[in-house]
Amino acid sequence: TVLDGIGVSVIAVAEDGEACEREVIVVLDASGQPGLVIGAVPFIYPAELSNFGAADMDESVERSAKIARGWDKHYTDVLAKAAARAPEAPLVLTGHCMLAETAVSDEESERGRTVGGLEAFDPAPLAGADYVALGHLHRPQAVKGYEEKMFYSGSPLAMSFDEAKEEKYINVVTLNKKGEKPVVEKCAVPRNVPILTLQGEPKKVEDELSR
Repeated sequence: TVLDGIGVSVIAVAEDGEACEREVIVVLDASGQPGLVIGAVPFIYPAELSNFGAADMDESVERSAKIARGWDKHYTDVLAKAAARAPEAPLVLTGHCMLAETAVSDEESERGRTVGGLEAFDPAPLAGADYVALGHLHRPQAVKGYEEKMFYSGSPLAMSFDEAKEEKYINVVTLNKKGEKPVVEKCAVPRNVPILTLQGEPKKVEDELSR
């Protein structure tokens, strides 16, 4: 494809079993050797996760349990495939999900707090990676218990008035050898357009806006 020709990989669908190897991307260093391996796991719908986890479960098992099992199985499979492809390279995982011990900015602008009856997913299956880059939540934050290597980048712009005074930043991550703690540097995103909440008579609002 055109994107392949310019070195861009797009993983749009997660696949179960051996096919999950399509989510593994090996990045070569200047010498042509694997310098980084990425488990590029996209957003996974509840129906997909329940199917991933259903193979070894009785039909009477609740759907939420199948989804949790599918979650665990898929990340375990991807980690194993990535480690097999590039055993000496540091490993980065991605995820578009709501993990336990994280915080939403507000209930209206952030959709999907529950997925198939689950409030949030267990971060433990992702812990085998050297760094985990997460999306879905607007607030930049580390995952509790994994503060050194699991991060939500957050949105670069405030997505609601609840985020008006919230600092936005991106992480610049330096990975060295596999198994070593990553160096994470927070870089603030400039706020060029402020978000204001104003109350009062028209004259007072005009004065506030003119400042």
